[in-house]
Amino acid sequence: MNTQTLAAQLASRHQPVKPISFGRICLEWASVTAISFAALVFYYGGFRADLSARLLEPFFTAEIALNFLLVVVAGLSATACAYPDRARTRMHQILLWIVFTGYSAIFLMAAFHRPDLAGPASGHEPHGLECLQCLLAFAIIPACWMSWRLRQLACVKPMQMGFTAILMAMATGGLGVRLLESGHLQDGLMLTHYLPILLLSGAGLLLGGKFFRW
Repeated sequence: MNTQTLAAQLASRHQPVKPISFGRICLEWASVTAISFAALVFYYGGFRADLSARLLEPFFTAEIALNFLLVVVAGLSATACAYPDRARTRMHQILLWIVFTGYSAIFLMAAFHRPDLAGPASGHEPHGLECLQCLLAFAIIPACWMSWRLRQLACVKPMQMGFTAILMAMATGGLGVRLLESGHLQDGLMLTHYLPILLLSGAGLLLGGKFFRW
């Protein structure tokens, strides 16, 4: 058998690789995040005791809604970096920065003008470093999953993928803390909540260029 005949036979047996859809990847990280989030809420003893009352306050409700949107939009943006047709569009980036800016503004306004009302937390009541540990506990599984899963894909924008993947995970941690923690925003929560989200997301931007490069 000559080389051309062998090559023709091998080519005829080759089955085209079916690409993984954008929706499937999004469903995977959304499921992993939701399951790990629910498990940790159960582990910490449930949501904050005053959650139903706090949700009646516009500032708090807007903060939680924008925090949730930040998780979703950052996850979509990170996944889009693995698909050339989606990575070329600026829609995901624009939407991400709109949500992030709104979340930052609401968080700062709530911290300096509308501080949280004091009240007992349900189950676990983290403060200081415990608050940071709680945030990281909620963030670690989504961060590991996003890093592992997205690294298997052909990343088009590695730095942006690193930033948005870590931002999605850290925003998940921030959401978990705010739904469990009943302390004041002014009592160090700015340093143990908002600042880690910014710093670790920035680290993801720097490390993403090496970690997601292929």
